[in-house]
Amino acid sequence: MNERGQIQNRERRKQIFDMRSLLYGKITPTDLDAMIEYKNTGFVLIEAKYKQDFYQEMGQQLAHERMARALWIANKPTVLIFARHDIANPASDVDLSTCQVTQYYYCGKWHRCNRWTVKQITDSFIRHLDNLIQARQLQFNAQASPEPALHSK
Repeated sequence: MNERGQIQNRERRKQIFDMRSLLYGKITPTDLDAMIEYKNTGFVLIEAKYKQDFYQEMGQQLAHERMARALWIANKPTVLIFARHDIANPASDVDLSTCQVTQYYYCGKWHRCNRWTVKQITDSFIRHLDNLIQARQLQFNAQASPEPALHSK
């Protein structure tokens, strides 16, 4: 049995998808390194790169930003995180949780960051989503509870 979050098939993970035939004008596919859909309430989107390769292509950043914004509009709070790591050996695993966040997109704005890890921002956002879930449940319970019966004698 595999541990949650563990790569299931390392050999397949090394396979590169050739996307050259999916060219639409100047538009080509992009990828996302990680996504968490949390309890049908919100999303965490993560893109990470090696520090020397950190140049973020404008098209990729724009696509990710538009996806995050569309999720917000659909009432799914979302944080988009860009992070970097310093593991030079491409054969070595990278613990995504420890990657250093360089910027994140939240509430329709970009925020520069250099003091938090992916795990710290993700944990903070998940706590926010848990608070939203709790508030929605309280609101639902208040609406669902019957009115007290008024008896006149």
